[in-house]
Amino acid sequence: MGRSDSPDEKADLILFDGRFTQRPFSGQAPAFATINAMNKIFVAAAAFAVDNNRYPGESIAFASVSDLAAELVPVYLSELPLEDGWQRPLLYSSDGNKLILASFGADGEPDRNDYRELPCGLRAYDG
Repeated sequence: MGRSDSPDEKADLILFDGRFTQRPFSGQAPAFATINAMNKIFVAAAAFAVDNNRYPGESIAFASVSDLAAELVPVYLSELPLEDGWQRPLLYSSDGNKLILASFGADGEPDRNDYRELPCGLRAYDG
């Protein structure tokens, strides 16, 4: 079984408050493409928050970042990145005060049993 097939909670990419809380900086192109896409979305969402006094979107469960397009495109981004470096949907959770962006890495599966310690009222990820 290759590394990308093994459940490893460090394989999930989590951007919280503008910083990656888990970083698989392994030199893999898909990981860097994912990090760049998540940074782009976060910068646009932060600009939106400055103008609107809240982050875009409203979902206490992980949802596709495509839901953010109506609030971010075209004012804050000309094109919203929708997929990670493995061509899987990028995900977000937001309660307006906090924003979480996530990719479940090379295997596409959440490698943690839950994300309860994160804000936004995010409950255990149930797919």
